[in-house]
Amino acid sequence: MKDGLTGRNYILGILRALETIAWDKKYLSEITIFLGYLSSIDPGGNHGNRPINSIKEIFIPWHVQTLATIEDQKNAIKCLNNEYPKTAWDVLISILPDEHQYATGTAKPKYRNAIDKDWRYKILNREYADICCYYANFLIEQSRHSIDKLQRLIDIISKMPDNLFNKIIKYLSEQEIINSSDDKKYQLWNELKNLVNHHIKYSETKWAMKALRIKKLKKVITILTPRDLIYQYIRLFSNAALNESVKRYKLGGNSLQNF
Repeated sequence: MKDGLTGRNYILGILRALETIAWDKKYLSEITIFLGYLSSIDPGGNHGNRPINSIKEIFIPWHVQTLATIEDQKNAIKCLNNEYPKTAWDVLISILPDEHQYATGTAKPKYRNAIDKDWRYKILNREYADICCYYANFLIEQSRHSIDKLQRLIDIISKMPDNLFNKIIKYLSEQEIINSSDDKKYQLWNELKNLVNHHIKYSETKWAMKALRIKKLKKVITILTPRDLIYQYIRLFSNAALNESVKRYKLGGNSLQNF
């Protein structure tokens, strides 16, 4: 895809052409699948013009780059998942709302009047909530029985509406996850503890999780606690745990179990 000496990207023209066609709702699913194929054979590299980035730009909820309806967009993601599930997962986990997110836009048709020159993407709040919840639910369903995928949802679990939050709690509490070996579930358990400690520390802020959610997460943490004491206490040597230990010690909770 690129010249090893100059860093030239020879696929750029193809990506721009596919992005242009994706504006037409009739071809969105086919273009998405083809971009998924290109992503599956992409050797990687530092260049920003990659097939998966084109898919992200097309579907990012607050800056959609297609004239397709929301239902058409959902269908295109379903088609992508049927053919290239890893790409679909990687796309959706990266386009859910995030305060550090940005978009650059895609190529637009130049020789057809498909888009008015003054066109600006507009989406109603309820439509935005609908598509975001759809993508989030899609990710949650795909993460069931997978510790690695459940772990990747930890960063966004606090932003989930109650029904999706409770679904993640349910999947985290399933016997298959509980019975996993300590080395597999340690990172999941550790990140859950860090998340809870972080929200307790900033409990007075508007963005902090409510007490009921914290309580549910604590129950999950308890049932996922590694059986091996080495895994239970190795986290004490991480920066996050050390920072929390200082605060807890000042409050009088200087037991190892509180860390």
